[in-house]
Amino acid sequence: MKLGSKAVSSIVKLINDASLTDFEGRAYKYEKPKGVTGEYIAVNALPFLNNDVVGEGTININIHVPKLPNGLPDTLRLETLSEEIISLFPLDAPLYLDKAYWEYYCDSRPTEDNDNTYYVNLQVKVKYNNLIY
Repeated sequence: MKLGSKAVSSIVKLINDASLTDFEGRAYKYEKPKGVTGEYIAVNALPFLNNDVVGEGTININIHVPKLPNGLPDTLRLETLSEEIISLFPLDAPLYLDKAYWEYYCDSRPTEDNDNTYYVNLQVKVKYNNLIY
């Protein structure tokens, strides 16, 4: 999982360095630490194809926002954070970051989690050119 772990670290840093609107949480590698409440982002990797020339895979960016008092998802807040993170990946050409090309791929509907939040999953495709290492 060498490239997958490297990709997760790159995205966590990119998100934590971004100025997301009113976001007081953090992005974490794989899962949030115990005791973290409120908004947060968990980043993980799906299996990566690693070969001699190209390494590629998909990164999951899970944006968690607390439920509204009525128990429903805060869709406005989820949409705001999603749009801001998607905007980190230009639509006209892949983002080149940490010796890899990154492209926004897709998103999900809000899904309830077991920590009193709903989350939206964004997926980003990443491709490493292993010949430049």
